[in-house]
Amino acid sequence: MKIKKRVKSTPKNSKSYEDFRKEYFSENPEDIELLKESLIEEFNDSEDMKLEELLKALKEVMKLEGISKVAKKTKLSRENLHRSFAEDGNPTIKTVSKIVDCLGYRVKLVHSSSK
Repeated sequence: MKIKKRVKSTPKNSKSYEDFRKEYFSENPEDIELLKESLIEEFNDSEDMKLEELLKALKEVMKLEGISKVAKKTKLSRENLHRSFAEDGNPTIKTVSKIVDCLGYRVKLVHSSSK
């Protein structure tokens, strides 16, 4: 008895989200700045500014800029950036500082009203 191997096929014109995103932003570069500002503003407006939220926002902004471009500007390896911002990643303050600086932002400490 011969067993046929099933092969999953995807339509030729289906795109992954990342492919769609890259194509969209290459055609609409002005939207990159709007989304970057929105991500940073959303983080800044949050009541309790959790570190995880900052890292998520930075990761999204780096994706918009292009990980390779950020790696080159910060002189950090792409692998280091991917590892640092993975779900279980733990970037150093030095890494975060380089990325924030590269993206044209700065880290600001504010007095906590809860203490």
